[in-house]
Amino acid sequence: MSDGDPESPEVQEEIDKHYHYIREFWGTAGSEENQAEQYVGLGELYKADCRYTTIDGKEHPGMGEFLSKAMKYYVAQNLKYNNKS
Repeated sequence: MSDGDPESPEVQEEIDKHYHYIREFWGTAGSEENQAEQYVGLGELYKADCRYTTIDGKEHPGMGEFLSKAMKYYVAQNLKYNNKS
């Protein structure tokens, strides 16, 4: 998928699953705070830290960029920052 469009419905469906898994991992799934800023920050970490872009011992920096873009788009389309309207 990383060769495709980060805004595509298929990618966004997977990002939605990721968002909800991350909320479970963070222990905040039941919280009203949607953690939009934190999720975008996680995407930036994926982009900046090679530990998240190394697959089978080879760096794939484009993967972090792709995930970051997909996550930012997801937040912009689905979440409200700071739960404000």
